[in-house]
Amino acid sequence: MNATEPREEDVRDETLVERFRRGDDTAFDELVARHHGKVYAIAYRMTRNREDALDIAQEVFVKAHRGISKWKPIKGFQHWLYRIATNMTIDVMRKRKRRSAVIVEGEDFSADRGSVTPADGPDPVRLLELEDIGKRLQAALDTLPERQRAVMMLRYYEDLSIKEIASVLECTEGTVKTHLFRGTGKLRDMFGSKRGLF
Repeated sequence: MNATEPREEDVRDETLVERFRRGDDTAFDELVARHHGKVYAIAYRMTRNREDALDIAQEVFVKAHRGISKWKPIKGFQHWLYRIATNMTIDVMRKRKRRSAVIVEGEDFSADRGSVTPADGPDPVRLLELEDIGKRLQAALDTLPERQRAVMMLRYYEDLSIKEIASVLECTEGTVKTHLFRGTGKLRDMFGSKRGLF
């Protein structure tokens, strides 16, 4: 590769979209590789079901592939994918009316939140305590209405700003703030204010 050419990971999403529109199928493969993990994580955190999340992630990229010719780079490609993923997940949840969490053994999504363990190894007692807190928090999140849960997930798991969440969900910033306020209040009531989490 020429030293002046950008590395593949440095190429902007919008550039890859344009390459795909011009007939470069590998450009869309790169977009999938970049964003599949995040799309899956959004679906999984909301449904708590591995199979549902995998199906949703696949359908998100099928829909993106079909609709990419109409996408306009007014807002980021990633936000467009988040919007598709969130809306599709909410639709699945409404159709199935799932009310209970499905725990997937052996999967830990805390890693993408920058979890840090001591250099000399994790403290088993602390790990068990954190696992308990995580399970209680997820159980509380699972009881929220779909839109509130989506807002909470995008804010606290994906670190999106109020403005970005409003863009993803196609609503006003005031609506996002209302969902955050109500969702946080419900979690505080259900989960308690232990350790200042809420």
